[in-house]
Amino acid sequence: MALIALKCPNCSGEVEFDENMHFGFCIYCGTKLLNDPETARMKIDHEDEIRGKLELAVMSLRAKEFERVTFLLDEVISLDPRASDAWLMKSLLYEPPLSYECIKKARAEGSNSYGVFTEGSLPGKAFPEYYSVVFELRGNIPRNVSELHITIDFDRHILKASPDSSLEVLISAGNHPLVISEGTLGTEAQRMFGTQNVLHVMDDSRITLIRGTFGWKIADCTGSIIKKASLF
Repeated sequence: MALIALKCPNCSGEVEFDENMHFGFCIYCGTKLLNDPETARMKIDHEDEIRGKLELAVMSLRAKEFERVTFLLDEVISLDPRASDAWLMKSLLYEPPLSYECIKKARAEGSNSYGVFTEGSLPGKAFPEYYSVVFELRGNIPRNVSELHITIDFDRHILKASPDSSLEVLISAGNHPLVISEGTLGTEAQRMFGTQNVLHVMDDSRITLIRGTFGWKIADCTGSIIKKASLF
Protein backbone atom coordinates (compact mmCIF):
# COMPACT_ATOMS: atom_id res chain seq x y z
CA MET A 1 0.00 0.00 0.00
CA ALA A 2 1.67 3.21 -1.20
CA LEU A 3 0.88 6.56 0.40
CA ILE A 4 0.83 9.78 -1.62
CA ALA A 5 1.02 13.29 -0.16
CA LEU A 6 -1.41 15.78 -1.69
CA LYS A 7 -2.63 19.24 -0.80
CA CYS A 8 -6.21 19.97 0.21
CA PRO A 9 -7.61 22.49 -2.32
CA ASN A 10 -9.71 24.06 0.47
CA CYS A 11 -7.11 24.78 3.18
CA SER A 12 -3.82 23.77 1.49
CA GLY A 13 -3.10 21.29 4.25
CA GLU A 14 -0.96 18.30 3.30
CA VAL A 15 -2.96 15.08 3.34
CA GLU A 16 -1.67 11.54 2.92
CA PHE A 17 -3.83 9.13 0.95
CA ASP A 18 -3.57 5.53 -0.10
CA GLU A 19 -3.10 5.75 -3.87
CA ASN A 20 -6.00 3.30 -4.34
CA MET A 21 -8.48 5.36 -2.30
CA HIS A 22 -11.16 7.14 -4.29
CA PHE A 23 -12.08 9.69 -1.63
CA GLY A 24 -11.29 10.75 1.91
CA PHE A 25 -11.44 13.72 4.30
CA CYS A 26 -8.96 16.47 5.05
CA ILE A 27 -7.70 16.01 8.64
CA TYR A 28 -7.40 19.80 9.03
CA CYS A 29 -10.66 21.25 7.69
CA GLY A 30 -12.84 18.16 7.26
CA THR A 31 -13.55 18.77 3.55
CA LYS A 32 -14.53 15.65 1.60
CA LEU A 33 -11.96 15.11 -1.14
CA LEU A 34 -11.84 13.07 -4.33
CA ASN A 35 -8.64 11.47 -5.53
CA ASP A 36 -8.07 12.37 -9.20
CA PRO A 37 -5.41 9.95 -10.52
CA GLU A 38 -5.26 11.70 -13.91
CA THR A 39 -3.96 14.95 -12.40
CA ALA A 40 -2.45 13.52 -9.19
CA ARG A 41 -4.42 16.13 -7.25
CA MET A 42 -7.26 16.19 -4.79
CA LYS A 43 -10.60 17.67 -5.82
CA ILE A 44 -13.33 18.89 -3.50
CA ASP A 45 -16.42 16.68 -3.63
CA HIS A 46 -19.30 19.10 -4.32
CA GLU A 47 -21.99 16.43 -4.76
CA ASP A 48 -23.88 17.17 -1.52
CA GLU A 49 -23.62 20.92 -2.11
CA ILE A 50 -24.88 20.58 -5.68
CA ARG A 51 -27.78 18.36 -4.66
CA GLY A 52 -28.76 20.84 -1.94
CA LYS A 53 -28.74 23.78 -4.36
CA LEU A 54 -30.79 21.78 -6.88
CA GLU A 55 -33.41 20.99 -4.24
CA LEU A 56 -33.60 24.69 -3.31
CA ALA A 57 -33.95 25.56 -7.01
CA VAL A 58 -36.88 23.14 -7.35
CA MET A 59 -38.65 24.75 -4.38
CA SER A 60 -37.98 28.23 -5.79
CA LEU A 61 -39.28 27.13 -9.19
CA ARG A 62 -42.54 25.95 -7.63
CA ALA A 63 -42.80 29.30 -5.83
CA LYS A 64 -42.15 31.08 -9.16
CA GLU A 65 -39.08 32.82 -7.71
CA PHE A 66 -37.35 32.78 -11.07
CA GLU A 67 -34.47 35.10 -10.20
CA ARG A 68 -33.48 32.84 -7.31
CA VAL A 69 -33.82 29.78 -9.55
CA THR A 70 -31.44 31.34 -12.07
CA PHE A 71 -28.94 32.25 -9.33
CA LEU A 72 -28.96 28.73 -7.85
CA LEU A 73 -28.67 27.01 -11.22
CA ASP A 74 -25.76 29.23 -12.25
CA GLU A 75 -24.01 28.25 -9.00
CA VAL A 76 -24.60 24.55 -9.72
CA ILE A 77 -23.25 24.88 -13.26
CA SER A 78 -20.15 26.68 -11.97
CA LEU A 79 -19.49 23.62 -9.77
CA ASP A 80 -20.45 21.05 -12.40
CA PRO A 81 -20.98 22.30 -15.98
CA ARG A 82 -22.36 18.85 -16.89
CA ALA A 83 -25.15 18.80 -14.29
CA SER A 84 -28.14 17.70 -16.39
CA ASP A 85 -30.63 18.60 -13.63
CA ALA A 86 -29.59 22.25 -13.83
CA TRP A 87 -29.79 22.42 -17.63
CA LEU A 88 -33.22 20.77 -17.62
CA MET A 89 -34.54 23.37 -15.17
CA LYS A 90 -32.93 26.15 -17.20
CA SER A 91 -34.85 24.96 -20.28
CA LEU A 92 -38.06 26.11 -18.53
CA LEU A 93 -36.73 29.64 -18.03
CA TYR A 94 -36.08 30.45 -21.70
CA GLU A 95 -37.88 30.55 -25.02
CA PRO A 96 -36.53 28.78 -28.12
CA PRO A 97 -33.82 28.60 -29.32
CA LEU A 98 -32.14 29.05 -25.90
CA SER A 99 -34.39 26.43 -24.32
CA TYR A 100 -33.35 24.00 -27.08
CA GLU A 101 -29.68 24.59 -26.26
CA CYS A 102 -30.32 23.84 -22.58
CA ILE A 103 -32.02 20.59 -23.52
CA LYS A 104 -29.12 19.67 -25.77
CA LYS A 105 -26.62 20.21 -22.94
CA ALA A 106 -28.76 18.18 -20.53
CA ARG A 107 -28.71 15.26 -22.96
CA ALA A 108 -25.05 15.56 -23.93
CA GLU A 109 -22.83 12.54 -23.59
CA GLY A 110 -21.06 12.52 -20.23
CA SER A 111 -23.68 14.65 -18.45
CA ASN A 112 -24.18 14.05 -14.73
CA SER A 113 -27.61 13.45 -13.23
CA TYR A 114 -28.11 14.05 -9.51
CA GLY A 115 -31.63 12.63 -9.54
CA VAL A 116 -33.24 15.85 -8.27
CA PHE A 117 -34.76 17.11 -11.52
CA THR A 118 -35.05 14.69 -14.44
CA GLU A 119 -36.90 14.74 -17.76
CA GLY A 120 -39.79 13.06 -15.98
CA SER A 121 -40.05 16.11 -13.71
CA LEU A 122 -40.94 18.35 -16.66
CA PRO A 123 -44.45 18.89 -17.98
CA GLY A 124 -44.95 17.01 -21.25
CA LYS A 125 -46.05 20.03 -23.25
CA ALA A 126 -43.12 22.08 -22.01
CA PHE A 127 -40.65 19.37 -22.91
CA PRO A 128 -41.49 17.58 -26.15
CA GLU A 129 -39.01 15.21 -27.73
CA TYR A 130 -36.29 17.15 -29.56
CA TYR A 131 -34.07 15.89 -32.33
CA SER A 132 -30.93 17.10 -34.05
CA VAL A 133 -31.55 18.06 -37.70
CA VAL A 134 -28.40 18.74 -39.71
CA PHE A 135 -28.56 20.62 -43.02
CA GLU A 136 -25.52 20.24 -45.24
CA LEU A 137 -24.38 21.45 -48.67
CA ARG A 138 -22.74 19.29 -51.30
CA GLY A 139 -21.44 19.88 -54.80
CA ASN A 140 -20.55 23.09 -56.63
CA ILE A 141 -21.70 26.42 -55.19
CA PRO A 142 -22.00 29.56 -57.39
CA ARG A 143 -19.57 32.32 -56.40
CA ASN A 144 -22.35 34.88 -56.04
CA VAL A 145 -24.17 32.83 -53.39
CA SER A 146 -23.03 33.71 -49.88
CA GLU A 147 -25.49 31.81 -47.70
CA LEU A 148 -28.77 29.95 -47.49
CA HIS A 149 -31.50 31.09 -45.12
CA ILE A 150 -33.35 28.13 -43.63
CA THR A 151 -36.58 29.20 -41.95
CA ILE A 152 -38.28 26.71 -39.62
CA ASP A 153 -41.38 27.76 -37.69
CA PHE A 154 -40.60 31.38 -38.67
CA ASP A 155 -37.15 31.20 -37.02
CA ARG A 156 -34.41 31.89 -39.56
CA HIS A 157 -31.10 30.02 -39.49
CA ILE A 158 -28.13 30.83 -41.71
CA LEU A 159 -26.11 28.16 -43.51
CA LYS A 160 -22.89 29.50 -45.00
CA ALA A 161 -22.56 28.63 -48.69
CA SER A 162 -19.18 26.94 -48.63
CA PRO A 163 -18.10 23.42 -49.57
CA ASP A 164 -19.11 20.79 -47.03
CA SER A 165 -20.64 23.38 -44.67
CA SER A 166 -23.40 22.26 -42.30
CA LEU A 167 -25.94 23.65 -39.85
CA GLU A 168 -27.39 21.80 -36.86
CA VAL A 169 -30.80 22.79 -35.50
CA LEU A 170 -32.60 21.22 -32.52
CA ILE A 171 -36.25 20.70 -33.51
CA SER A 172 -39.18 19.12 -31.67
CA ALA A 173 -40.88 16.05 -33.10
CA GLY A 174 -43.77 16.71 -35.48
CA ASN A 175 -44.57 18.97 -38.43
CA HIS A 176 -42.79 22.28 -39.05
CA PRO A 177 -43.07 24.80 -41.92
CA LEU A 178 -39.78 24.87 -43.86
CA VAL A 179 -38.75 27.61 -46.29
CA ILE A 180 -35.30 28.00 -47.82
CA SER A 181 -34.07 31.21 -49.44
CA GLU A 182 -30.81 32.02 -51.14
CA GLY A 183 -28.71 34.98 -50.00
CA THR A 184 -26.73 36.53 -52.88
CA LEU A 185 -23.53 38.58 -52.62
CA GLY A 186 -23.80 42.24 -53.56
CA THR A 187 -27.54 42.53 -52.99
CA GLU A 188 -29.93 42.49 -50.06
CA ALA A 189 -32.44 40.58 -52.13
CA GLN A 190 -33.03 36.91 -51.49
CA ARG A 191 -34.17 34.47 -54.16
CA MET A 192 -36.87 32.14 -52.87
CA PHE A 193 -36.81 28.71 -54.44
CA GLY A 194 -39.75 26.36 -54.29
CA THR A 195 -42.94 26.64 -52.27
CA GLN A 196 -43.20 26.21 -48.54
CA ASN A 197 -42.35 22.67 -47.49
CA VAL A 198 -43.42 20.77 -44.41
CA LEU A 199 -40.69 19.08 -42.41
CA HIS A 200 -41.95 16.13 -40.38
CA VAL A 201 -39.31 15.35 -37.74
CA MET A 202 -39.29 11.79 -36.37
CA ASP A 203 -35.65 11.23 -35.33
CA ASP A 204 -32.16 12.70 -35.55
CA SER A 205 -31.97 13.72 -39.20
CA ARG A 206 -29.61 14.79 -41.95
CA ILE A 207 -30.81 16.79 -44.96
CA THR A 208 -28.47 17.23 -47.92
CA LEU A 209 -28.90 20.18 -50.32
CA ILE A 210 -27.21 20.39 -53.72
CA ARG A 211 -27.20 23.06 -56.43
CA GLY A 212 -28.81 21.92 -59.65
CA THR A 213 -28.94 23.65 -63.01
CA PHE A 214 -31.92 25.80 -62.07
CA GLY A 215 -31.62 26.03 -58.32
CA TRP A 216 -31.15 24.13 -55.07
CA LYS A 217 -32.81 20.81 -54.36
CA ILE A 218 -32.96 18.27 -51.56
CA ALA A 219 -30.77 15.38 -52.60
CA ASP A 220 -31.23 13.24 -49.51
CA CYS A 221 -33.18 13.24 -46.25
CA THR A 222 -32.77 10.68 -43.48
CA GLY A 223 -34.69 10.51 -40.20
CA SER A 224 -37.43 12.92 -41.29
CA ILE A 225 -39.95 13.35 -44.08
CA ILE A 226 -40.27 16.46 -46.25
CA LYS A 227 -43.63 16.98 -47.89
CA LYS A 228 -44.01 19.08 -51.05
CA ALA A 229 -40.24 18.91 -51.42
CA SER A 230 -40.05 19.29 -55.18
CA LEU A 231 -38.03 22.49 -55.46
CA PHE A 232 -38.21 23.00 -59.22
